[in-house]
Amino acid sequence: MTLEVIEPLHDADALAALHTACFERPWSGDAFAKLLRGAGVHALGTSQGFIVIRCVADEAEILSLGVVPAARGAGHGRDLVRAAAHLAASAYQVRHIFLEVAANNHAARALYSGLGFICHGSRPRYYANIDAHLMRCDLRACGWMPVDCEKKGDCKL
Repeated sequence: MTLEVIEPLHDADALAALHTACFERPWSGDAFAKLLRGAGVHALGTSQGFIVIRCVADEAEILSLGVVPAARGAGHGRDLVRAAAHLAASAYQVRHIFLEVAANNHAARALYSGLGFICHGSRPRYYANIDAHLMRCDLRACGWMPVDCEKKGDCKL
């Protein structure tokens, strides 16, 4: 369970530092700055992890999700995905969330599957020499988006 409040993150260098703590091939502060200037792009997180999501029309894509090694396995990733889904559904009326995940990242694949994401394809050698699984979640089918969320913009996930 997350002890810190998940908040919007706007500091590209802080995001890059978190990304560096989470991944072997980190993104730079400049890369995050450029990404955050994009339409519909939001970063949320705490000192333990982050999620970056892009919302377009009624779809969203998780661009990156990372939890620092010391905080893994405590539900922080799940909380970050839920927070991003809430933002996407309430602010953009998103119905589906998509992502790519490394085929060998069993913990992330289990996280996403446990949240209702299903595998619907693959991208060979997407991560250097590692295939990616394409996953998607229909927010309504997963029970994450009440029927009236689209009209009221007040989603409780």
